[in-house]
Amino acid sequence: MSSLAASPIPAISEQPEPSPESTLAIILGASDWPHHKSLGGSASAFRNSANGINDFFLSSNGMALPADNVLNLFDDSSAVSDLDASISQFLQDRIGQLKSRSSIVRDLVLIYIGHG
Repeated sequence: MSSLAASPIPAISEQPEPSPESTLAIILGASDWPHHKSLGGSASAFRNSANGINDFFLSSNGMALPADNVLNLFDDSSAVSDLDASISQFLQDRIGQLKSRSSIVRDLVLIYIGHG
């Protein structure tokens, strides 16, 4: 039997509630697909959704996340490798900064808005 089997997973009711300080959020997606015009759709609808979810993450009526805990890459035209590097750097930086304050990242919310 592995050592993992000997450590029971806490029930959901025993898990602490998510908190703004321990939650990170990343927004990805696009409102326009210049190489795939056949996808159509309303660019403004996707942009409005991205803006709305960003506002929800930051608003005291929403998740009330600190601005530093949200990475908004919606409509970022960077190369995929650069987006990957941005995400990696964001996660490493925030985890390190929170750890230096004796805090941890417990939750990650990843949102993709657009044609999938």
